[in-house]
Amino acid sequence: MTTEAKKCKTSAPFPLNYSTWNARQLATKYDIQNTIPNIPNHLCDYISFQYGFLRQSIDFAKYYYEFWQKTNRHFTKKKYPFDLIDEKFADWMNERSTRSE
Repeated sequence: MTTEAKKCKTSAPFPLNYSTWNARQLATKYDIQNTIPNIPNHLCDYISFQYGFLRQSIDFAKYYYEFWQKTNRHFTKKKYPFDLIDEKFADWMNERSTRSE
């Protein structure tokens, strides 16, 4: 486990023991990998593990991956990577709920 993952406030899927993941998390991982083939494994795994139970998790993975690429990964170096995903997830959910009102 990396030092960054140890310091992370949120629970990360380390060590990766896919046998403990439920079927929905594994299916989400597969879907994300096929929808966004260039997504780094650590992003795919974390989103699948934490948000795999949501139907919108693939949409969120696309959203986060685009953010990650646009910021050229510089912004993500200032925060722990998994905490940033959780923050962006909250922002994304707020944006979606505001649009539906």
